[in-house]
Amino acid sequence: MVYFQAERRVKRSQDAQTALELQLEATAERVQFSTLVLADELGLVMARTGQDQFCEEMAAISPGLLMGSSSWRGKVLTEH
Repeated sequence: MVYFQAERRVKRSQDAQTALELQLEATAERVQFSTLVLADELGLVMARTGQDQFCEEMAAISPGLLMGSSSWRGKVLTEH
């Protein structure tokens, strides 16, 4: 007996960058975030969903939020 599993992803891409951004978009939607950004250790955007300027700002401050850095305070403060 052969079972076919329905593909649950509606949006998909063979391009790695696009696929990553689609994954971030789906994650942000699931957790009800308007913006989600993936940044490297230098604070450069690797992938984003949301307002471009806000993503750039979030990425730029992210190196200072790394655990073990002198500015880490144990939580990230956000504005609502």
